[in-house]
Amino acid sequence: MIDSAAGLPDDFVGGMVTDREGALWLALNNGLARLEIASPLSVLDRRTGLQGQPYTVARHGGALWVGGSAGLFTTAETSQEKDGPPVRLHPVAGVPPGAWSLLSMGDDLLLGSAFGVFQIHGGTARQVPGTEKASTTYVLARSTADPDRVWLGQDNGLAAIRRTGGGWRYEGEIAGFSSEVRSLAEGRDGTVWCGTAHDGLVGLRISQGPEMKALSRRVLGSGNVGVSLVAGRVLAVNENKILRLDEARGALVREPDLPAGFQGDFSFVAGDAGGNLWLDSLPPSVALRHGTGWEARPRMLPGVPGRGVETIFTEPDGVVWLATDKGLIRYEGSLQAGAASLPPPHLARLTASDACASNSPPSPTAPACASRPVSPRSTLTGALPPPSRSPS
Repeated sequence: MIDSAAGLPDDFVGGMVTDREGALWLALNNGLARLEIASPLSVLDRRTGLQGQPYTVARHGGALWVGGSAGLFTTAETSQEKDGPPVRLHPVAGVPPGAWSLLSMGDDLLLGSAFGVFQIHGGTARQVPGTEKASTTYVLARSTADPDRVWLGQDNGLAAIRRTGGGWRYEGEIAGFSSEVRSLAEGRDGTVWCGTAHDGLVGLRISQGPEMKALSRRVLGSGNVGVSLVAGRVLAVNENKILRLDEARGALVREPDLPAGFQGDFSFVAGDAGGNLWLDSLPPSVALRHGTGWEARPRMLPGVPGRGVETIFTEPDGVVWLATDKGLIRYEGSLQAGAASLPPPHLARLTASDACASNSPPSPTAPACASRPVSPRSTLTGALPPPSRSPS
């Protein structure tokens, strides 16, 4: 049901018509409204129950979970009204504001927040013991070397929690490492690569056992570096460049099949179900999969609302979620399909004025007017070729 609760100025629709681009125009009691019904984008915001700005997204138990500045929201156990919106979110009790990260772990959903780490089980949230005084947890990542361990990327370093028979417990922080960790990826040899906000990409070899400590440390690059695991590769973003982590050499390398023709700043990449690369640029960009690599120049998605993307969450069915300051944006469409061609514009009249016709005194530096007579007004009618239109 598309009504004023979904954003229409009023609920009286007196007429409808579709245009060449598939949009639906509505004649309302007060003005006109245009619905982009053919758009691959849809928005979840306060109209669907989502409050505040979303920071993180997860799929758990078949439901959608969204964490953000106002806490945690979910579609789980939400009764849908017959004529209500297709998606409705409600807040999860017991979760504080500032929900930064989500991770589905079997029957448990873990949440990293500004006030510790929480376990959501059966719709009930409780804090993981020992994390009450923990720093803000920006990212959660399951360890591949030790599946019962979850790494916590925090504003003052790296920590971990562990699943035991009695539930989750806090293992503590890695001593001697205090960088702000915003992204995480574990290498094949167990090295934990931390994308930091100021100190480059930091690789830590962590000891096994109850007392965690860093056995070795390696720093690659400098400044803000984002790291992610895409198509079996550990990719790092540094200074608007996408680089591959060569784990054998312990170096960031530039490869020819990685995209390079960027427009705008970006700090993070994510891979979707089709192997395409999504960039958190403004507007967001997508580098399409091409053979074993990607197209050199990413395509921009100018229709995405918002002033920036906080996170990108991709699902196995091809749906991509973008968390922005305007709400949670859902993208479901074909990136391969081009936009429909627009009809050629018909010029009813084109008028040019004589550049020499002026009431101002002549300038000594101005070029002399042509000596041939020029009509002060000339008119041309006709049609131009159809304009080129890049796919969106």
